[in-house]
Amino acid sequence: MVKRNRGEFEIMQNDDLVTSVARALDLLDSFSSSRQEYSVAELAELHSLPKSTVVRLLGTLKAKSFIEQDEVSRKYRLGFKLYFLGQVYGLGMNLRNKALPLMRTLNEATGETVNLNVLHYGRRVCVEMLESSHEIRSFVKIGERLSPCFGAAGRTLLAYEDRESRKSIMEQDGLDTGQMEELEGILAGIREKGSYVSVGNRIAGLAAISSPLFGLNGSVIGCLSLSGPADRITVHVDGYIEKLMEASTIISRQMGHNK
Repeated sequence: MVKRNRGEFEIMQNDDLVTSVARALDLLDSFSSSRQEYSVAELAELHSLPKSTVVRLLGTLKAKSFIEQDEVSRKYRLGFKLYFLGQVYGLGMNLRNKALPLMRTLNEATGETVNLNVLHYGRRVCVEMLESSHEIRSFVKIGERLSPCFGAAGRTLLAYEDRESRKSIMEQDGLDTGQMEELEGILAGIREKGSYVSVGNRIAGLAAISSPLFGLNGSVIGCLSLSGPADRITVHVDGYIEKLMEASTIISRQMGHNK
């Protein structure tokens, strides 16, 4: 076994480095296509760590599904959560590359936060964000998974799912029959207009505008959203909708949509 230097995978020491997190990431970085399983003892030797430390780190990673343990061999391998994150990353990369220049233009023209969002396994996920230049602003963390039943971006993504998928997501998020019927009416309006304005729906005092992004086969592959304090957004709402839809149309064409 080739013993790795403990500092080989670590970031340079600085005030922001959290040792336990760095060590956990080092453990994850041990795995490769040629070596997919390790025992506690092997990882402890590889990283010059006490077995007790490795056990605690693996326990945390296992609890969060970043690591799995074989019931027979008791060895550890990478967990499904890493596959999920890789899927989210891959899903957004090509779209992100096409969208980012238009997002910058929109961000500079409005001064508001601009998000690129996708729907992944029934959750709205932000894959890129450009923050507002204002001190008071709205933002969603990149990679954060949110319900698509609330907010402009989530509802825009949900609007273009098939009826059964929409129903399943609404039920998953605890909507009753009346709420589902009301939301279906809103989603139909989104499909008709091609944009949606939400005021205080997800977070009180905030407003957002969203427009879908279409791909080669006409399916919705994501959405672009612009958000900020309601008093700023609503004053310029018509102009912002026009700018947002123009950017969305250009991005959609770049992704192969020809309508």
